[in-house]
Amino acid sequence: MYFIKKLSTKIIKLLTGKPILELCDSIQTFIEVCADDDYIQTSAEISIATFSNDVDVIHPYSYVDDIYFENNLQPQAMTYMAKAMDYAMDSLADKISEYKKLGGVYKAPMLIAITDGGATDDITDAANRCADLIARKKLTFIGIGVGDDADMDEIKRFNPNGTIVKSPTHEDLKELLVFISYALSSSSQAGANNDEVVNYAELDPKFKQQ
Repeated sequence: MYFIKKLSTKIIKLLTGKPILELCDSIQTFIEVCADDDYIQTSAEISIATFSNDVDVIHPYSYVDDIYFENNLQPQAMTYMAKAMDYAMDSLADKISEYKKLGGVYKAPMLIAITDGGATDDITDAANRCADLIARKKLTFIGIGVGDDADMDEIKRFNPNGTIVKSPTHEDLKELLVFISYALSSSSQAGANNDEVVNYAELDPKFKQQ
């Protein structure tokens, strides 16, 4: 039996005060929109993780109907982005290995990074690894810089030949995540492996891009 799965993981940099509540609200909106899409419901496994000095898996890979997200994220002091990105890429590779053992057909996974870009560890190796996977069409990467002071150059290192987008406000972030749900839906409906997936966030001139 063959099946088509779409993998997705969100890596989230924790903020403080009101912004962290807005981040939680944006994630909840993303989950709700995905849950309303018949294609995503049956073909997308999503994992949610946060990172500070370590990676905290908020929800392991599961279908969206099985995701229960509590708006109780807590701010942390550090931003070990390299550790988080390596974890994300490792977890996606492990998931793909599971699919291969089952003889499944799958598409390149999507990794969504939401961060202010201010890494407190050396991202060189992780950024090179991510860029290589993207170049070989083994990964779809969506980098979102949040806040007016987001270090877009840092985020760009993970996808030097692609587009990253800036989301300075709460409503912008919610809208971006809705656009990303459209990309997931499009991917879920497409054929396996090589069909192009449109990231609608890149097409909207409203969002600052780099």
